[in-house]
Amino acid sequence: MRLSPIQKTTLSKLIDKYEGSATYKGTNKVRQSFSINVEKAFPRYQDDSDYEFYVSFNDEIRELSDLDWVKKSEKHKRISRIILNSDAIPEIYKALGRCPRKDLQSGMLCFFEEMERQIKNRPENVPKDQYDELSRAYLGYIRDQRERITENKSVSYYNGDMSEYRDIWRVLLSLFNVEGEVFVRDLSIRLFRDSKRLEKLTDKAEGILFEYGDYPEKHHILEEYGIIRIPAHVCVKGNIELYFERDRISLQNMTGDIGLSERVLAGISDIIIYGRRIVTIENLTSFYKYDCGKEDVAIYLAGYHNRQKRDFLKLIYGKYPALEYYHFGDIDAGGFYIYEHLRRKTGIPFKTMKMDKEVLLKYREYTKKLTANDKKRIGNLIEYYRNMPVSDSDISGNLDTLNVMLKEDMKLEQEAVY
Repeated sequence: MRLSPIQKTTLSKLIDKYEGSATYKGTNKVRQSFSINVEKAFPRYQDDSDYEFYVSFNDEIRELSDLDWVKKSEKHKRISRIILNSDAIPEIYKALGRCPRKDLQSGMLCFFEEMERQIKNRPENVPKDQYDELSRAYLGYIRDQRERITENKSVSYYNGDMSEYRDIWRVLLSLFNVEGEVFVRDLSIRLFRDSKRLEKLTDKAEGILFEYGDYPEKHHILEEYGIIRIPAHVCVKGNIELYFERDRISLQNMTGDIGLSERVLAGISDIIIYGRRIVTIENLTSFYKYDCGKEDVAIYLAGYHNRQKRDFLKLIYGKYPALEYYHFGDIDAGGFYIYEHLRRKTGIPFKTMKMDKEVLLKYREYTKKLTANDKKRIGNLIEYYRNMPVSDSDISGNLDTLNVMLKEDMKLEQEAVY
């Protein structure tokens, strides 16, 4: 039988109810029936001016009733409820061209076993810390999805298209093997022979990593592993000289900044710092406004620090561990997550700059209200700081700021600070 759109929708909704039930899971203690409320499922049916739809709907539901796939109850000459005939479920699956959820779940569990085998087979060229970071996120995701399947819940980030889901995993597994920088479209060609395919999968791939990994911002995670849309540059200004095999760049007398590409950074043979502070800055406007004076070198993070920026910072720290290192970012959850991630990833003892409660309160008129997600992330940061050694001098100040943010229900973008 060729189903009409109304019939497909009706039967799909009924099967959805069946597959989400205790009967389907085998845990029911009483016999269940499965039905849909027509008024809620098809609002057009209640519109007196849409008589054509009313007639068509009645005829098509009557066809399903004549097949003994459904029963219908009526109220005031209108169909009010449609009830599934459980004995017809196998026929309905076939008519819909739909695979029972149990079969899909079984196939998904087999897929997860294959992904686990690939994850645990660590490529030789992958640094251990990178492998541990990625595999921890992937295995954590798989563990949770297995649990969801046992509870008869849907798999997160799976929309019913297994082809798309496999492609998402191709992206995730490719992060083990990316060396240096690669453009999004180039990697997309390499993986899918389609320059635009990766862009369509990025949001879900980064969503899995953000939820199960340790990343301060969702929309820059692929950059963390060198997958870029445009060439990444480290922007620098202040009292610094960079030496190369045959050239020297001095920024001491420059009023602006320069951008250093990955290739330029790789060619640095020596660095001379004149001054006492290194300041990383989260946002571009604040970087441009920042006055280095005679003491500072400022480095723009472009909202997020990737591997190239961290390598440059570690190069400086390796030669000048006695300098003061500061981070200036937004006074919000994201700003503190970026700051903590920067400290952990570089091993440099950064302190916050202009991210304290005094600055927050001083610029109160420019603050915004916290979202529910803001409050959750701030709560996680507070818990994180409380579990850190008390000897870390920056902890108490950051804790005070985070507590004030929650108490006063506010956050502040660094562009407001001057």
